[in-house]
Amino acid sequence: MNSEESDTNPSNPSTDKDDGSIGESPNSEEPKSTHPSNFLPVYHVGLKFHTIPLVISIIISGVIAWYISSVVGFETVIPEENPGQGLVNGLVYTTFAVVSSVIIYFLVKKKGMNILRIIMSIAFLFLTFTLLLFFGILIFPILGTNAILYYLFMAFCVILALGLTYLYFSGKLPKIPRNIYVLAIGTMIGAFMGFAMPLWTTIVLLVGVSIWDIISVKRGPIKGIMEIMGQIEPGEVRNLSKEDFDNAEIQIGIGDIAFYSMLTSGCLINTGNTLLTGIQMTPLGSIITTIFAAIGILIGAFITIRALRKNAILPGLPLSILIGLVFAIVSYFILINIRYFYIYVV
Repeated sequence: MNSEESDTNPSNPSTDKDDGSIGESPNSEEPKSTHPSNFLPVYHVGLKFHTIPLVISIIISGVIAWYISSVVGFETVIPEENPGQGLVNGLVYTTFAVVSSVIIYFLVKKKGMNILRIIMSIAFLFLTFTLLLFFGILIFPILGTNAILYYLFMAFCVILALGLTYLYFSGKLPKIPRNIYVLAIGTMIGAFMGFAMPLWTTIVLLVGVSIWDIISVKRGPIKGIMEIMGQIEPGEVRNLSKEDFDNAEIQIGIGDIAFYSMLTSGCLINTGNTLLTGIQMTPLGSIITTIFAAIGILIGAFITIRALRKNAILPGLPLSILIGLVFAIVSYFILINIRYFYIYVV
């Protein structure tokens, strides 16, 4: 999540980032096609409407995850027979995220912003093609049984992925299509992780990336990359006026969208099993738990965004993930106890 001041005051600085951190950058005289704001995967939205893309992503990812898991019957291939195995899985994925971000930072530090553009272009191309193909085959099973349709759809995915990636990273895609593209990719990533990862793996990964987000923004790669980009100055703080802040534009990073969607999708899918308590949660109970998780996410995002007024850069994941998890866990156990009372007492 990022913030920039409204275009009604063009002399004011703006911010752009691609993940769960928040900051401010000075104006740039770079050409439009090479300016970082044109290749960082962020969703641009006015401060007063920042909840809209989050709610859209949460709802769509939940529907996709439910459909793939319940209707299509796709099951995760990630092994998890106990919480210990989930801990190991989550730590492995978190470590991969940490190592990747550190490597990217050193590459950017040594080679400059062009290497970041190349890395992100390749990543977006791969994600767009893979997600389109994966969800297309699962949602339309005929693609998996008809070779001609399969290869035609694969060719379509290749062409669409190449076209969207080129338009996005060349800065030629208008604002609304850019927003839709970022929201779609983030939502699909979140939905995939939500139904593909087991319960404990999901929890450990969410906690792990949130902790790393704090470290990375305060002392690590994200802060370093932002300084290289000229988005922030070392030790910078800010104190925006209420008027400037209220007119600010929020930039929600694709990482925020993906992990928020992962949390709610995971709640919807995983709270229906009996792993935690041995009692089967009803579908309505899973939906209620998911709603509380979403409320927690929105509360965390609101608090983080309000803190932007006096902070140059902040991690966007920790508060939302923490409050979302707490709300989900508390509501889950309340509902399970109500169900236990109904089954065994009444």
